[in-house]
Amino acid sequence: SLGLVGSEMCIRDRDGVESKLQWTEVYSGGPTGTRMDLSSTATAGVLAGFGLTDLPLSGAIPFELSLRQEGSGDSRIKIDANLEATELSLPALSWKKATGARGKLELELTDGDSLSVDRVQLDTAELDIDGKIELDPEGGFLSGEFQRLALKDTFDIASTVRRTGTDQYVAVISGKFIDVVKLRERLPPDDTNDGSDRILSLIHI
Repeated sequence: SLGLVGSEMCIRDRDGVESKLQWTEVYSGGPTGTRMDLSSTATAGVLAGFGLTDLPLSGAIPFELSLRQEGSGDSRIKIDANLEATELSLPALSWKKATGARGKLELELTDGDSLSVDRVQLDTAELDIDGKIELDPEGGFLSGEFQRLALKDTFDIASTVRRTGTDQYVAVISGKFIDVVKLRERLPPDDTNDGSDRILSLIHI
């Protein structure tokens, strides 16, 4: 077999963030492909370098990323992120995870002709999300299937959502419960234009 194995490299950016990278290329002797493992910390500066400047989060995000690709096929990516040191917010539901509170994010992605989110799992003390998302070639939302969407004592449901047009969506909801009174209390005023009106229309309240 013929391959190129990079020993673990340590990379430090201008903000002093240190990353560890292991890269392997296999050229013959079996399935060819690429394997990459990265251990790093995402900061506001790092995210801004990728054009991600308006995310509803702040603080450092330690993460592990693995990439696997056989031949010229699709790349499969897995990301495990520790959100404990991160402040995370969801303005459309007036929810916020404080810095220091438990939080973990797992993503499994397939990068081919378009990017698909094969699994997204957010686990915090109050908010749980477990599902998958289909994106269009431009990265816009097409559909989502969620085995669980749960927010504290407000709702615990399963749902499928699909886009039917510009800013138009259809959802099917099942699961344990929705507390309509508490949900209404969480929704911001109508003039905030943060998507809360879509939540109401989706569940036909």
